[in-house]
Amino acid sequence: MYKIIMIALLIVLMGEGGYVSAAQLVNSSMAESTPAERFTDNNDGTVTDSKTALMWQQCLIGQTWTSHSCGGSTTTYTWAEALNLVDTANTNNMHGYNDWRLPNVKELMSIVERNKMSPSINLSVFYGTPEASIVWSSSPTRTPTEAYNVSYSSGNFFPAAISSTYEVRLVRGDD
Repeated sequence: MYKIIMIALLIVLMGEGGYVSAAQLVNSSMAESTPAERFTDNNDGTVTDSKTALMWQQCLIGQTWTSHSCGGSTTTYTWAEALNLVDTANTNNMHGYNDWRLPNVKELMSIVERNKMSPSINLSVFYGTPEASIVWSSSPTRTPTEAYNVSYSSGNFFPAAISSTYEVRLVRGDD
């Protein structure tokens, strides 16, 4: 039944150009896995997750945080470039801290909102996350030319070539 409703909803949302508009899909029969109450807004472009004690950037790299919103376009990077962004963020004391890092795949999956798709993230916490975002993790695969990503379109993780370019959201706290 859920699949039929989702297909019907996609048909309704399709525009004349044949693409789906930017409407987050919600399965209201499921409880939120990342309710807004779980996060403390630090009013500086970061939130702290009370479940994991991790502090997250609210915006993806490339976006600009302005008083509870993320504007502009995201920037994509290869895996090596994403790892190097950490040094730049820490040198520049991003959001007043110098211990940022690229999150591992388990940490990225901890902020996936299971009852939402496109994007599968709580937009009242992680403002402006594009529906098709794919974000690098620090987790390599067993293949030396691959690392894991998390897709915020589907809420799943998958391996990808480290030469591919994807978005970045940094985290700080225990690893």
